[in-house]
Amino acid sequence: HHFHAPGSDGAMCKSCHMSERVYMVIDVRHDHGFRIPRPDLSAKTGTPNVCTDCHADRPAVWAAEAIAGWFPDSARRGSHFSPAFAAARKHPEALTKNLLAIAGDDDLPGIVRATALDLIGRRDEASVRSRVGTLVRDEDPLVRAAAIGVLDGASYPDTVQQILPALEDQYMAVRIAAAPPADDASVVAVHYRTDDIQARLAAVQDKLSNQHDAGLALIFSSESQAHNRLTTPTLSLALNSLLPGGSQRAHRHNATAISLVLQGRDCYSMIAGERVDWIDHAVMITPPGDLHSHHNDGDVGAQFLIVQDSGLYYTARTMGFAFGE
Repeated sequence: HHFHAPGSDGAMCKSCHMSERVYMVIDVRHDHGFRIPRPDLSAKTGTPNVCTDCHADRPAVWAAEAIAGWFPDSARRGSHFSPAFAAARKHPEALTKNLLAIAGDDDLPGIVRATALDLIGRRDEASVRSRVGTLVRDEDPLVRAAAIGVLDGASYPDTVQQILPALEDQYMAVRIAAAPPADDASVVAVHYRTDDIQARLAAVQDKLSNQHDAGLALIFSSESQAHNRLTTPTLSLALNSLLPGGSQRAHRHNATAISLVLQGRDCYSMIAGERVDWIDHAVMITPPGDLHSHHNDGDVGAQFLIVQDSGLYYTARTMGFAFGE
């Protein structure tokens, strides 16, 4: 079916179906796609083809006419994605409908469908969001990642909900695509004003006196992390308080706790059965899993700032918090 002299270069499978292209300036490689020659597409888009690679003195139209003469009834010269791609590189918005159709065609390779989405680019139109949103759950990871790239330009709660599950995708490329960009990071700088802290502490003290609790904590967070009670996605920061004569019930958790004593005269902690007396402005570490409790034998309220890597365990649902017997 090659229509070339037997034994010639033109009769070899690789000559027609595995075109050579130069990579990295010096590396000539065969395309392992094993594609059918389509000089008719080259005539429309100006792309190279295997026929005129060899017959360099002939135009693509000549090669297309030759193949059409050899295979007049071929079903292999049907519609193709390349004309839409070529036009979209110049005017992507005008080809959005065509690109969406290509992206949603399950019979096409994933790399082709993902390229169509990439050519669409970040878009915020409702018609595009509705079509692309379903592709975030596509079976092909290339398509999922590319679909997230299109939706990344949308600023609607329903779009955020569509992207969120991709943060736990089995493929890293999809997880990276779903991660917030730098200008929308989940870790933001927050200034906690002294007067605000004091006002919140007063409210904590009021709850302590009214409810007779041993201690309450003031949690430092931000708008993006408040729903997790975290300071950053991995860390929590809290200002704990303990009434005079009060004790916190013994407990344990998987997070490591680093405590800075701000005010702790006549206070101590029991950590894994050992007593640790507090010293103002000293730092103590509570290892993960160790049973511990805090006690205030003084006549002044205690305050200590605690940092924990609890975000890691909260996300994994492995906090492991439990009271001692």
